[in-house]
Amino acid sequence: LSTMTIASKLLNITNDTSLHPKIETITNDLEFNPYTPASNAICNSNPQYQKWTQMTSTDLFDNYIHPKQHDLKTKQQDIINEYIKEGGKWYDTPYNAMDHAGFQIVLYYCNGFDIPLSADTFWKMVNDGVEWISIQPDRSSDAPKEIEYAKKHKCVDHFMSIPMYKRFFDEIHRLIDNNEDKKSFILHSAHDSTLKLFLSGLNLYDGVFPYFAQFVTLEIYSVNEEWAWNNDQNDQRDVSWLFRFTNKGEFIPYEYCVSEYNELDTELCDL
Repeated sequence: LSTMTIASKLLNITNDTSLHPKIETITNDLEFNPYTPASNAICNSNPQYQKWTQMTSTDLFDNYIHPKQHDLKTKQQDIINEYIKEGGKWYDTPYNAMDHAGFQIVLYYCNGFDIPLSADTFWKMVNDGVEWISIQPDRSSDAPKEIEYAKKHKCVDHFMSIPMYKRFFDEIHRLIDNNEDKKSFILHSAHDSTLKLFLSGLNLYDGVFPYFAQFVTLEIYSVNEEWAWNNDQNDQRDVSWLFRFTNKGEFIPYEYCVSEYNELDTELCDL
């Protein structure tokens, strides 16, 4: 809620693009999230789409994720009991991954409420909540069923992220083509799932669900003549734009840029 409020305020501030040459938007915008079943009247009117969304829920969650949650709850039972003993509430049949109490108490903590738990119990519950929400099939598993679910899960992620990638792609091309309407582009996300989708399609997702206070950037740099000059080859490098990913200010290596990192001794890669 607090993230949504901040993002909405920023949107109001930056509507005048003559003063602020940037685009700021949020992932609740249907342009970014048109496939969301709860809000999309167009797709929901299509029987095939209804069937697809129902299968992604019942097949993946009922047959894979929920049994894993049950096993994890057994593993976490001691800390859950301590949490309840200190006054916390636990619902026995959480259906949504976000219903884990360790996830919910952080919502209150980040909004400034006092949490009547010992520090040890609080952080154990938070870590358990991260483990809970990160349950997903692993393609490196030895189990054929899990590999099959992992492929399906990634397919769903990629499908859901298409509109977001399309918008990023369009804004990047406005920049590198030097269009008159080019602007800085900022996407405010109040949803961990959006970050997960963005990272997954780029093969940057490490399997740990993005939690609170994440800040992922795709930074793009223009190349000046001095940098472009290749001393080894005594000519200009054929590159005009460079990029890098960061998470909370820390550089994230991109697997397709390893040779450039090594060759140029830089965190930047040819866009």
